[in-house]
Amino acid sequence: MEAEAIAREKVRWGTDEIAQLQKSYDNPRDRLEDIFPNRTWSSIEHECNRLGLCRKSYGRGIGERNRDPVIKEKIAEGKTRKIKKPSINPDLAYFLGSLVGDGSVSKQVSSGISHHVVIFDGGQLYCERIASLLNSLFGLSPRVSRTKSGFRVQINSKKLYEFLTSFCSFGSKVWQVPHCIMQGAKDIKSAFLRGLFDAEGYVHINWNQKRGWWDRDVRILLRNGIAIRQLNEMLQSLGIKSSVRLDGKDAVLYIRRYPDIKSFRNMVGFSPWGLVTKGGHKGEKKTNRLNLILATYGGKHSIYGV
Repeated sequence: MEAEAIAREKVRWGTDEIAQLQKSYDNPRDRLEDIFPNRTWSSIEHECNRLGLCRKSYGRGIGERNRDPVIKEKIAEGKTRKIKKPSINPDLAYFLGSLVGDGSVSKQVSSGISHHVVIFDGGQLYCERIASLLNSLFGLSPRVSRTKSGFRVQINSKKLYEFLTSFCSFGSKVWQVPHCIMQGAKDIKSAFLRGLFDAEGYVHINWNQKRGWWDRDVRILLRNGIAIRQLNEMLQSLGIKSSVRLDGKDAVLYIRRYPDIKSFRNMVGFSPWGLVTKGGHKGEKKTNRLNLILATYGGKHSIYGV
């Protein structure tokens, strides 16, 4: 049977067969196999390809879905939706800071179709804020869905992908602060830092048994030494002194002194939707923890009843 099938594939298509195929190529596979009983499906498939015949999608066959002009038009329409392209402003700077912190920008290929995906994961308030920014900045309506660990904002847009990647490369180990942010005004830098600290920053409170006091600081940990140095430079330009420690693959930025923590709260701070996502204080507002360490700084005041 296998030898017979190979022989059927090698027989050249006659003029009458080609004419019949051109009339009936848009039928489902099983109908075509009835029309050409002496041809294997691969032979029919090959001849359709050779003649440039675009078949409808019936779920089987020769990659018809990607070649059908109607379907291709629908796919292209979805991938190239026009978006607003705002110039740099505090809202866009905040969005970019959040994106390098808690978001992802990727190009995925499935069944020959490219999907340009932007995703944020976080708490409900945070994701609702990101969805609102996507709408106001770009005119897009993202999908907000619940996941096992929280909420997710997702949008599929080629134009948005191209716009965002024009600022910098995305990836936890390779991203850098965009030039327009580094050279921007103070409100632009503050907004970018706020977005990043809302996503990745945290307030560290820990009892130091050896010294007999509470260690209090604001930190951010990244696996990106270049980016952490850029953040340090940005904070210095805002008059906020910070220090950097490189620890293997991790890079940590600290804000430790009371005047600098206070300046951080006044010039950058955390947004009301910036919540603690891990540990015993999960769900607590970061702003509350920041106010707590400022209220108790410099003494052995009790924190959390200890």
